[in-house]
Amino acid sequence: MNSTKMLLMMSVAGITLLAGCAQYPGADVAPAAPAPAKIGEIDDLRVGAEPVASPDQVKIGMYDPDNEDSEITEIRRRAILEAAQGYGSQMGYARRGWEIEKLLEKRSMQLSQVFDFSRVVSEAPVKAGYVLPPIVSRSFDAFEGDADGREASVADEYLTIIEPGKIRPVQPTWRDYLLFAPGAPEEPAKSLFPRSKAEKELFETSFEDGWTAGMKLADAEIGSRLDRLRRDYEGMLQYRRLVSMGMMDRMVLQDADFGVTGSGDEMRIGSRTVKVVSDAEFETNPKRWSVRTVSERDKLIVKSGKIPPLSLADDLLN
Repeated sequence: MNSTKMLLMMSVAGITLLAGCAQYPGADVAPAAPAPAKIGEIDDLRVGAEPVASPDQVKIGMYDPDNEDSEITEIRRRAILEAAQGYGSQMGYARRGWEIEKLLEKRSMQLSQVFDFSRVVSEAPVKAGYVLPPIVSRSFDAFEGDADGREASVADEYLTIIEPGKIRPVQPTWRDYLLFAPGAPEEPAKSLFPRSKAEKELFETSFEDGWTAGMKLADAEIGSRLDRLRRDYEGMLQYRRLVSMGMMDRMVLQDADFGVTGSGDEMRIGSRTVKVVSDAEFETNPKRWSVRTVSERDKLIVKSGKIPPLSLADDLLN
């Protein structure tokens, strides 16, 4: 199992559990209705033509084979190494990016079910787009000390708002986070292609190194995107959980209907506005919190700070 599949498995497993234990009616404006599910189908991500699968499948032509005995100057050697590595990096990145998108395409139905933003995103008033709730970070056993080591503060649980709520024209999906276009690789200048056997060996070695680096870069890219997706989705779920328990005051919106507006050279019919007039805030008075029944899984999460795996993760990779 490669690292990308493992990252995907862990993200889906964790979010499935958190989504299952953090749905509270009335925590915010009623969520938008989910889009109709595609029964038995997968998304067509239009990943494009398949790039070459390995460095040895890339044809590296000889620029000037008549110069077989020419000496490689230090300047030219460095230029060849840089050009070959850059070209190989682009090719490896493109290949790995294509493989990642094929994997996402295959798992698109599961991703749409697990990262279902209609659970956390609400329709804005007066049909003015969608309200994205704040993103709340939650950690455990927080420690903070001064530079001299003379004072320290600790907390069993640490909550912070890392992004405020926003109004957006469309509802986000996992595709906004995970899809990325590597772009078509650009060949080096013709003069930097090898013109002798020695230069060809030099070029191919550096090209393979670049290919490996490009593959790793694509893996790092999808890993970073998965982390961001999980952070944002979990954070929105945390907000709804905290609002339902009275531990946060929800964000407040204000809307206005102006009817017809404009000037001599423009006119807006049915003009409406919505704006955030008060951001969500933590309620630091425990007396105002509400108590609810906590499931065994919730207790385990609070105690360990970790999200137990679910069987769904195994199903995704079979």
